[in-house]
Amino acid sequence: MTNNTLCILTDNTAQLPHGPFPGQRLIRTLPLVTGAGKISVPPLEDFLHTYAELEHEFANILVLTVSNHIIPVAQTAQKAALQHGGTVQIKVLDSKQTGAGLGMLAQLGAQAILSGASLNGLEEYLRATIASIYTLIHIDAQSLAHAAFSPTQIETETGLLPLLTLEDGQFVPYKKIRTRRHLLESFQEFIEEFETPEQIACLSGRDSAIRPRSLRDIAANNFPGIPFSELDLPAPLTHLFGPETIGITIMEPRI
Repeated sequence: MTNNTLCILTDNTAQLPHGPFPGQRLIRTLPLVTGAGKISVPPLEDFLHTYAELEHEFANILVLTVSNHIIPVAQTAQKAALQHGGTVQIKVLDSKQTGAGLGMLAQLGAQAILSGASLNGLEEYLRATIASIYTLIHIDAQSLAHAAFSPTQIETETGLLPLLTLEDGQFVPYKKIRTRRHLLESFQEFIEEFETPEQIACLSGRDSAIRPRSLRDIAANNFPGIPFSELDLPAPLTHLFGPETIGITIMEPRI
C-alpha cells in the first residue's frame, strides 16, 4: 500500500558516511551498468521497474543523479519518469556531483524528508545546496586521458599528476603537479581556503597517490571537531578515475 512519504533514488557512485544515520532507509540505489570494460547508464526498463517497486512504498521519488557530465543518467531517469504510468510523483535532479558530494546531498535530503519536506521543497533545497559543495580530486593520468568526461583543456603530459576541481558538474584543471609532495601541499591549500565547513570527506582508491590519513590530519588541524569521513572509491569510480585517485570534498553552510 502506498503511503504519503518521499524517498531519494540515487546511484552507486554516491558514497554515504560510514555508519547508520536518521533517514538512511529513505535512500535507495539503482546501480550503474558495468560490462565490456565500461560503465553505462541503467536502461530505461531498469528505471521503470524501480519506479514501480518504490511506488508500493512511497508516494514521491526524487531521483538524485551523478553529474550528467560524468555519466549521463539524468536523461534516462527523466524519460522513464515521463513514461511511468503509476501514481507516484517523480522528479529528477542532476546533482552535478559524484562520490562524497553526491552522498552528502543524499544524506541531507533524507534528513530533510524526516523534517517534513515535500517533493518540490526537497528539490529546491538540494538544488540550492549543490553550490555549497566543493571537490578537489586527483585522477590517474592514464584514466583521464581516455575518459569521455575529460575536457580537452586538461593536460595529461607524462610526469604530471592531474589535479582537478569539480565545477558545475564538470572537471576543471586546478594545478599542474609533478610530485606527490606538491600534491599534498595543494590539497592543504585547498582545505585552508575554507573558514567554517560543515563536513569534510576524503574519497580514495586502493592505491591512492597520497594517504587519506594525511588529509584527515590537515583537516583536523584546521577545523577541530568538524566531521571528517574517509570513504573508499566505489567500483564505478575506480573504473572511471583509476585506483590512484584521491579527492577531498568540503561542504560549507548553506546560505
